[in-house]
Amino acid sequence: MSLPLKNIHVVPDSITDQQACFVEPLAAACRILEQKVIQLSDRVAVIGDGKLGLMIVEVLMSQKYCTELAVFGHHMEKMTLLSDGVKKVVVEGNTVDACYEDFFHVTIEASGSPEGIATASKMTKPLGTVVLKTTCAQASPKFNPAEIAIKELKVIGSRCGPFDTAIKMLTSRCVNVDKFITKVFPFSRVMEALDFVKNERGLLKVQMAM
Repeated sequence: MSLPLKNIHVVPDSITDQQACFVEPLAAACRILEQKVIQLSDRVAVIGDGKLGLMIVEVLMSQKYCTELAVFGHHMEKMTLLSDGVKKVVVEGNTVDACYEDFFHVTIEASGSPEGIATASKMTKPLGTVVLKTTCAQASPKFNPAEIAIKELKVIGSRCGPFDTAIKMLTSRCVNVDKFITKVFPFSRVMEALDFVKNERGLLKVQMAM
């Protein structure tokens, strides 16, 4: 296989192999900065406490991109990895407390669920912006686009981002990705690693190392 040179990015020696595995999701988080959909005074919500959701919060906080930021997820133990400056809200099922309806100027949907856009639309203020990160092959039978039209919401698709920016963030240590590594196994224990992933819940990143 051959690739154009522009597809190759040099990873500095100061970045470990374990940290370098986060370049792609970190770049996806940085894409939101490129799209310039957030104002400093905005109330911003991130839906989803998986790797991408947590990474988005880390990037927004490290760049001081907004003054009021909340993350909504199912696992408080994951959200506690984030800094104290972030409001952390545990969600039961797909229902968010009514006090958060029409509350946020920008809602970033990274739940991994096809129903996430419906939740994000409810949480976003009229004339606000919903940023979609989730890509699901399965459609949601519960999604009704009427709320988007009635509230005149802007819906922005957001996917891959700048690898060079992500590498600079890792080099400068302005984002700490080490805390998102649940466990590292040597390749000699690959079957043990597969059993661990299959049997444990609430994992973030399980890596194999030489």
